[in-house]
Amino acid sequence: MAAEVTIDYYAVFQVSPSADRHIIRSSYLKLAKQYHPDKNINNPEATALFQSYFTLLVDDAVDVVSLRPS
Repeated sequence: MAAEVTIDYYAVFQVSPSADRHIIRSSYLKLAKQYHPDKNINNPEATALFQSYFTLLVDDAVDVVSLRPS
């Protein structure tokens, strides 16, 4: 049986668990710009990271973080 993978979504956004939604959103936008393929034309690692990190993990992270109690 495969081990369940646990993802620390706050680490994905590089924020503390006590961060408010504004800080989380700001961090998301900063990281998305930093690794966006249009900003890293000659860096295939950034493109791969963006495609995996921001199209899969971040969508899930936004859902989880948004649902946490305020």
